[in-house]
Amino acid sequence: MAELSHTVAGSHDVPSGPLLERDDVVGAIAEAFGLLERGTGTALFLVGAAGIGKTSLINVAERSAQAAGFTVAGAVGSPMETRLPFGLLSQAIVALGGSDVEDVVELARLGGQPARFYRTFRWL
Repeated sequence: MAELSHTVAGSHDVPSGPLLERDDVVGAIAEAFGLLERGTGTALFLVGAAGIGKTSLINVAERSAQAAGFTVAGAVGSPMETRLPFGLLSQAIVALGGSDVEDVVELARLGGQPARFYRTFRWL
């Protein structure tokens, strides 16, 4: 397993330097990778007010996952997409190499958003 680093460097959207008072969360990330190595899945949720370092922790987890050989994909929510079902999932799939072209007419013919949902899960 790749060792998780407390230092965030090389990213324009996070400050460089140590993550202060984040040993417990970085430890939870390391524990999650340990579970993955043993064949057990898990989920981590970073919850908190704006500005407390959630993005820095996500970047630590992302770099650690890449160092461990995982393919990493992400998505960013937007107020414009609040009524777009599966928008975040679609962004992640595009990042993994899936199609970014949505044929609206074809989707409507196939059943609209349920067809998109089905197609997304078939791709996975």
